[in-house]
Amino acid sequence: MRKLKLLLVAIALANAIGGCKPKQILPEPTQEGLNTFGVKIDGKVWLPVYPFRLLGGPKILDASIYDGILAIEARKKSDETIILLVTNVRSEGIYKFKEDNSGGIGASRYDGDLVDDEYHPYPGGINEINITRLDTVNKVVSGTFKVQLKGEKNNNIKNFTDGTFDLKL
Repeated sequence: MRKLKLLLVAIALANAIGGCKPKQILPEPTQEGLNTFGVKIDGKVWLPVYPFRLLGGPKILDASIYDGILAIEARKKSDETIILLVTNVRSEGIYKFKEDNSGGIGASRYDGDLVDDEYHPYPGGINEINITRLDTVNKVVSGTFKVQLKGEKNNNIKNFTDGTFDLKL
């Protein structure tokens, strides 16, 4: 009987320690260049993560601005990637994500090995990014976004809501 009690205690302890995933929450909107990014995709929190980054591998977050083109890339392992492209960015304000491949650069997209299709913004869908800080001197870009992306092949719609980013350029 004592062994059974010890076994039950050990199982309960193991479940308490590693049995539950911590609740994922979106980062608070900040404007300090904290390298944070998060969004809800169809209501589920999506955060960039790349285990064992110390051993190499791609950056999980990257942002750049060149000639008015803002590019933000966020990765979840090597399986999912969100790329957000905005053109004609000169200051803080509300913009739309790039929808097509014209002008020599690609469109904003969500894709990867674990994503069932390649998703892009589409005409008529929700498409808004609010850049709340664009500081090229201190190299910081921050803001919020919401966008609907449509599958290239399956035509399914993915809703990206409550998106927030605070990145070093």
